[in-house]
Formats: sequence, C-alpha cells, structure tokens
Amino acid sequence: MTPKARIASGVGITLVVSACVLYVVFAGVQSFSQAQDAVSPADRPGVVLQKKGMASWLLSKMPVLPWAPQQEQLIAVMIENHQVSRPYHVGLEKAVLIEEFFVEGYISRFVALFRLQDLPPEVGPVRSLRPYFIQAFLPWTSFVFHAGGSPEALDRVQDFNDVQNYNAIYLEEAYYDRKLGVPAPHDLFLPAEDITALLAEDVPVYGRETALPLYPTGRAMAGSGASVIYVNFYSPVHNTQYIYNEKERYYERVNGRTVSPATPENLVFLAMDVEEVGPLGRLAIQSVGKGDALYFRFGRVYKGTWQRSSETEPYQLLQENGEPMVFATGQIWLTSVNSLQRIRFE
Repeated sequence: MTPKARIASGVGITLVVSACVLYVVFAGVQSFSQAQDAVSPADRPGVVLQKKGMASWLLSKMPVLPWAPQQEQLIAVMIENHQVSRPYHVGLEKAVLIEEFFVEGYISRFVALFRLQDLPPEVGPVRSLRPYFIQAFLPWTSFVFHAGGSPEALDRVQDFNDVQNYNAIYLEEAYYDRKLGVPAPHDLFLPAEDITALLAEDVPVYGRETALPLYPTGRAMAGSGASVIYVNFYSPVHNTQYIYNEKERYYERVNGRTVSPATPENLVFLAMDVEEVGPLGRLAIQSVGKGDALYFRFGRVYKGTWQRSSETEPYQLLQENGEPMVFATGQIWLTSVNSLQRIRFE
C-alpha cells in the first residue's frame, strides 16, 4: 500500500471509530434521559435551567472532536481571605480560574470562576465586591455573587447592564447561608442549589458561554526549576507559599498557616500599578494595560508579559518571545501584585 493510501485508510478508520463512539454515547445518553424523565423535576435541582431534553443538552456540551474547545457557562463568586476566614474556605478546589487582588490593608481577596455544570456543594466565605474584580471576571461571565461592595463597585454594577449581580445584602433571607460556629462576618456561604435557583430566570436572557480551556494548554517548555514559591503580602499572617507536588503535579498553597483546599496546576503573577484612593484605604488597581509577568507550571518558572486594552478583553498572557503562554491542564491561580519583587522562588 502506498503512503497516501495508508494515510487515507487511517483517516477513514478514525472517522468510522469516531462515528461509532458518538452513536454509542448518544444511545447511552438517550437511555439515561428516559430514565431521568421518570424522576420528578423537584428532585433534580437546577433542571429548570435546561429548556432542552437531557440527551440533546448533554450532546451540545460534548466537543465533536476530542481537541475542540468546550463552550460552558461560568459564574463568579467573591471569596474572603481574611486570616480568620481561611480555615473555612470551601469550594475553591472546583474553580476553573481564581484571581487574587489586594483590598484594603493589602490583604488579598479572590474572585473564583466556576463551571455552572460542575459547581461545588457550597462556596465561601462570600465577601464584598471591588471595581477591579469586575474587570477580572467580565471577560468570562456576566454573573457575580457577592455580599455588598465598595460604593464604586456597586455604582458600576447598577449603572451598566453588562453585569448581573446577586448581592447577599438583599438576598440573604431567601438565599445564602449563615454557618454556625464561623465568626461573623466571615460566616456567609453560598450553596450550589441557591446559585442554580437564582440563575434560573437569568441564564436564558443574560447568559453567555465561554470556551474552555480559558488559555492554550500543551507540553511544558524548557524552564528553570522552581519547586517552592514565596509571595510577600507584607506580613507573616498573609504571606503565601506554594509548594510543588511532583507526584500529583499541582501546587499546594499555604496562606499564613492555612493550607488551601485549592491545588492549582498553574500559577500566574501579574505586576499591576496599585494606588490608595478615597477613604478607608480603598485601592485602585490598573488591571487594564500591560506589565511584566511570571508563570509557574510543573515546578518550572517562565518570565513573560501581560496585556489587555479593555475590561471585557481577557488578559493576553505572553512568553518573553511574544508567543502565548502555554498552560498545564487544570486550575489557574492568577495573582495581581504591585511588584514582581514580591515573588521569590527556589
């Protein structure tokens, strides 16, 4: 057989196998859907979000080809990181992307992005919103869950129609949970069923899907070793350490003395201008623009840059040569710092 014939034969076999796999999956999903139809909708939280049948919806979420991006709905949740709140963190391990910024007192806070189809049972502790967190999640989702916010942040979500916010200050009686045994105000948590209930009316109108993975993934490039990363957050209470677990291929995060439930595969540090503005030590962080960056994956470090021209544009995360940074498959933890001198590694 000629080389061209062998190639044609191989392609034909691949297409036949792919068609067979899709047929088997479709048949299995149909059977599953028929079985689920016998269950009351009240027994299936969130089913109101899906206007199509179970089989067609699941198939719509499956890439036709294994390497094709997957379109999914993401939601954002504001997460507290005061030292009292850290032992009570839940749900972070399920986040696709966690973005960390300074707030007042240069304590950090997170906005975590989750797949609506794969929510943790609960998320928290939930805390208040800042304008730069809106800029952080806006490229990926319109939905944010929070508890209050700075005047600038609340004005931002009220004056524009591009953000659907679910503020616990107005929704706590019917949604959100106050957890016994957790010191206030760090005791506010968001169950998954409350997320789906709140989104039931809004997803069909305001929802938009995002292609996953958020950034290109692939094999690691050659890079310098960096199995331990130290982040100086001005105080031993807030300083963070990442330790690479070579066997499991993720980073363990230790914030102060607390080990995080999140185990990111990728760490990103972006240098951004930070300025104190207004009363109470509020900050302005320039998350639109460009700057230097450090990337860590598989125990290696890479230097590069970041840039973006508007708050609706995702960060362009670039290598030193200007090519897009390539990530490991898995969670990305992105941290804004006022200087990369705050990052040390060995």
